[in-house]
Amino acid sequence: MNCEALWELFLATGLPEAYALYRLLREEEAREIKTA
Repeated sequence: MNCEALWELFLATGLPEAYALYRLLREEEAREIKTA
């Protein structure tokens, strides 16, 4: 699942879990960009 889809899920549901997953995914992407 990409960040945009996860963000839309968060906006649709307002679930803290969805936001936590979104943050985790963003951190992983940032690490990949730095190491690339």
